[in-house]
Parts: sequence; C-alpha cells; structure tokens
Amino acid sequence: MVLEDEGFSVPSPEAARSLKAASDLISWCKEEANVELFSTFSRWLINDLETCFKPYRSMQRRVERMWEEYHQLRTTKAFRHEWDKFLEASVGEKQLPTLYQYLTHRMFKELIKNKYAIPETGSSEEQLCPLTWEEENALRYVAGYVCRKVQDKLKSSSRPDKENMLLFMVNLCGDEESEERGTETWTNAIDRGGLWHVNDTTYVIFYHMEEEIRNYLRIKLIQDEKTKERISEAILANEDVLFQWSLLSAAVDDDPGKVILQMLAKLYITVRGFAFATSCLELYKQRHKKKTQKSKGLRKKLVATEL
Repeated sequence: MVLEDEGFSVPSPEAARSLKAASDLISWCKEEANVELFSTFSRWLINDLETCFKPYRSMQRRVERMWEEYHQLRTTKAFRHEWDKFLEASVGEKQLPTLYQYLTHRMFKELIKNKYAIPETGSSEEQLCPLTWEEENALRYVAGYVCRKVQDKLKSSSRPDKENMLLFMVNLCGDEESEERGTETWTNAIDRGGLWHVNDTTYVIFYHMEEEIRNYLRIKLIQDEKTKERISEAILANEDVLFQWSLLSAAVDDDPGKVILQMLAKLYITVRGFAFATSCLELYKQRHKKKTQKSKGLRKKLVATEL
C-alpha cells in the first residue's frame, strides 16, 4: 500500500524514511518466525479500531461518532506507544507518525467497508476532470491565502486558546524545497516576501477540499442558501481530508486543529463560491452579448425598411 501510494513519492527525507520502513516491514512479516507477533499485533489493532463503531439509531450520528472516536483513539499515548513498540521490534527503530497513521487509516477503511456499505462518490454520468497544472498552481496560491487570512483572524480574536491555535498554524507552513510536483511555481514567481507557502500535506488537504467542492458547485445542483452548509459538512466528513489533517495533528494531544480545519473549509468555500459566481456571471454576459449581436440595431432596421 505505502510503496504504491503517490503521497509517499514526494521527494522528502520523511517520505523516503517511511518508504524504507514499509519495505523492511513487509520483509519482516514474510518471515515465518514473525508470524505470531504480527498476528497478535494485528488482532490488537483491529480490536482497538472496532471500539470506534457505536450502535446509534441514527446513521448520521453513527458515522459522526465513528470518526470522532477514531481520531481520539489514534492520538492517544497508549495507541502511539503500541505502534512504536511494534515498529521497533519489526523494523528496528522508532518511526515517524506518518507511516503508522497511514497503515492505521487503511485498516480502518477496510473495517468501514465491512461494517457499512459505502456508496461511490460522484455521478457516473458526469465525471469530474482532474485539475490541470495551472489549476494546481492556483490552488496552492489560494491555499496560502486562506491560511494567511485564518491566521490574521485568529490574531485579532479574543479566543482564550488562540495562542495554541496560532502555534498549530505553523504546522501548515512549508518551504520551496518541500513543495510538491511544481505546484508552487506560480506562488514562487509572484512572491515578494509576503505570501504564505503551505507544505505538501496542507496542499493535499486543499486538493481534496476542491474535489469535494466540485461535486456541488454546478448550476443545476445549487438549490438554496444551505448549499454552503452542505459543502462544509461534506468536506469535514471527507475521509481523505480527515486523514491528511490527522498527519498534521498526529503528535498533538490537546488538538486545536478541529476548529482551524472548520475555519479553513468555511473560508475556502466562500472564496470558491465567489469565483464560481463570477464565472457564471461572465458566461451569462458572453452568451447575452452573442444573442444581441445577432440582431440588427433599431436604426439599421429603420434604414433597411426605408430602402
């Protein structure tokens, strides 16, 4: 799984270390002498993850509670300690949270498939096009803009926990060396020292937000003023967004990140909503202009009649 995942192909020391550890872990699991220890650990992991499923009557409440329990579980000291102990025994050294959080999430997704029937997202009749290189560069720039605005809002707020929240915002920052697939080209070109540069994980979070938003920002799907609320709920329930966000907050016990994620999602939806409305208005003007150009003006009609 890890060896084939594109997220671990990012040219960074952390990704390279995780890939090597994953390769070593696969080799270790194949040895007959390690089967019993691996089976014992796997049973423990599955049993722990299954505690996240609560028998609520409401399906919506069941799913919400499931994710709450899951994110609380994966950040506990006891959970991280068990993973550290297992990886030290198998790979030979303590690993970064990235590897075991990824493996935990994949296992949890398999359990969800067994517990619930998860419908495929998106319409089979209208598939969303992948982002172009230009769109990815624009997305990275906008991600930095949104993060900067949220940071400014926190600085001027009277929240008692704003210092912790501002400290957490540092986790979203990146630098030119760590940015992914050239998506920072535009940001670097226009930066004169005042732009926010997001790291790869933050960029991927916004990428998944954009994918979710594109399922809703279509003229025929926008129904009423609650569309924004529905998009926000969909983003905050998106497992890809939640997993990438968990990588930023994996080592944080008192996590202010949940509120920050809500603020980021809300502002990004607003930015995209205005852009979508502007595009629709421009399209309307162009179509209306073409229609008016097809008909002759009143003066020309009168002249033609007189002739």
